[in-house]
Amino acid sequence: MTIKVLKKPLALFNMSLLILLLFLNPLSVFAADNENDKVVDYLLPLVSNKATSDQVSYIATNDKGTILVKTLHGYLDITYDYGKTWQSRKLPRDANYNLQYNNGLFYLSVSDYKGTESYYSTDGVTWSSFTLRPPAEVNLEGSSLSIKDVFTVNGKWVLYGSGYYNRQSYIFTSDNGINWDYTGVIPTNKVFGLFWNGQNYSAIMLSGYMFVDKDIKNSKYRHFLGPQGSAELIVYTSPDLKKWKQISGLTPGNWYYSTGTSSSQTGIFYWYDPYSNELTSTDGINFKIKKLPKALQTNDYRSPIYKKGNIYYVFMNEWVSTGVVHTKVLTSNDKLNWKETKINVLNSMVVIQSGSKFIGKGTDEEGKIVISDDGIHWKRIK
Repeated sequence: MTIKVLKKPLALFNMSLLILLLFLNPLSVFAADNENDKVVDYLLPLVSNKATSDQVSYIATNDKGTILVKTLHGYLDITYDYGKTWQSRKLPRDANYNLQYNNGLFYLSVSDYKGTESYYSTDGVTWSSFTLRPPAEVNLEGSSLSIKDVFTVNGKWVLYGSGYYNRQSYIFTSDNGINWDYTGVIPTNKVFGLFWNGQNYSAIMLSGYMFVDKDIKNSKYRHFLGPQGSAELIVYTSPDLKKWKQISGLTPGNWYYSTGTSSSQTGIFYWYDPYSNELTSTDGINFKIKKLPKALQTNDYRSPIYKKGNIYYVFMNEWVSTGVVHTKVLTSNDKLNWKETKINVLNSMVVIQSGSKFIGKGTDEEGKIVISDDGIHWKRIK
């Protein structure tokens, strides 16, 4: 099944009608799950030539200066120069849109009781709708799907989506990020990372199970955590993204295990769990575990290990008092010896890397975003 985006020219009358509809009711041109799955190109209406002060929900960046910020109350704040200038535009409806970026394209999607919508854009201003609908015989959602994540793996665009009921994950592939083919289904609704080892794909859930037993010599995929016992991630593998086999996490443990953040660098997949352990894999199947250096140990937020030039960066939060969480950055040349610098810019700040910049947002700061060249000195841009 191929989902094609077709762009048909409108007659002058139809164009006039479309413009009229945009002014009278912007939602009318964004009917989700319509009977013909028509493709609609939509120019988000300009609200202001500055950013809103609305609370930040999602941030996506192309690592070249463009930052899109989806706000809590249905606005999209856009900058093309790392926050020197902004514009604010209104989304089709107030909803918890998921905002993604991958390989030159931004994606917006949502699935709730009002319907399902998915769009792509190169600039955040003009968006084209598309529909993700798996074959009826495997579609447990009963409707089209929204996007959960988009990857580029083994030279392929890979997307997985789910519906309003979020029962399982449907895999789609593409050559250009626009036209998508249904490829397969993974019977899980958990968030996962995707890894290619040269022969097989691994869908590695950012979660698993923990066990009280510590004797794991007969457990192929279980790893020893320390005083907490042992744990096993949930992993599915496939040679072609079509048929998936679960190889670990088959037996539920005593309680849930979460790995928190993950990242992929130079053929190695990294996970970090709440017990300050680093898990690594070079094949997406077997995992090595080691305790992080003491300087990186925390039971609060910790970013992945970022790299800029020859310097590694880790951002961490530390609880100070009720409602007060400060941030610090640790830098290193060898990932063994770390220098700590306190950077109390925003309360409970979360940091992402965008090209040569670092972008931070506070989890409870109304609309505030800051930027830094070195991870230490910060400037508010929104």
